[in-house]
Amino acid sequence: VIMSKIYEYTWEVGDADLEWEDAVHDALIGPVGILQEYFHRDIRKLKTKLKSGSKTDWEEEDVVVFDEPYLECVKFEDFFVDENARSFRGPYAARDCIRRYILDFEDAKAFFSGSTWDPLDAFKYVQPGGDTNYWEKYSPPHGIDMSNKVEILWYYSIKPEDWFIVVINDVVVVMGPNPYEHKELPFIRVVDVKRTHHFYGKGEAELLESMQDEINTLRRMIIDRN
Repeated sequence: VIMSKIYEYTWEVGDADLEWEDAVHDALIGPVGILQEYFHRDIRKLKTKLKSGSKTDWEEEDVVVFDEPYLECVKFEDFFVDENARSFRGPYAARDCIRRYILDFEDAKAFFSGSTWDPLDAFKYVQPGGDTNYWEKYSPPHGIDMSNKVEILWYYSIKPEDWFIVVINDVVVVMGPNPYEHKELPFIRVVDVKRTHHFYGKGEAELLESMQDEINTLRRMIIDRN
């Protein structure tokens, strides 16, 4: 009963139903939906009160606005899994994986610098910029400044060694064992149409592609004839 209540509470506070729905949509479109469950801590700088004798300068305070378990739908283009994996369980389970983040430098600094997430005291060597592309097919509109972003790679390994490594723009800030007590990869895989012996499945769109091509061809023929 206690574990059931804990599950219901964490599912509710993290809006897990919405994230699960997003992962199912990813699987329907194809080729897979990926979810990650972790403890999320969101820190913001909030202006609290005006400084003494000033009408424009405000005192700022770091405030934790969220500090709960969280289930997040991961963009599968930002998820890199063991190439020999077929799932997250069984004899062909993924041995390791990487999740990629593109984050604002100041947000990364607030999260990592001077905290338990910077045990090597290495974040001070991180510089903004680098490979911060977050698009796959189309570039963003001109005028969007990506120079103040950083690329963060979270690496998890359960075989052949137990590793957890975080790299920010080629600077290693965390290196140690998997922090989870279950010692597993903290990800969930959602597949619509399964492909036996494959990690990735197929979405509904891929199944309908050939039929849609035929419909398009017939429509064009009718338009040309008319």
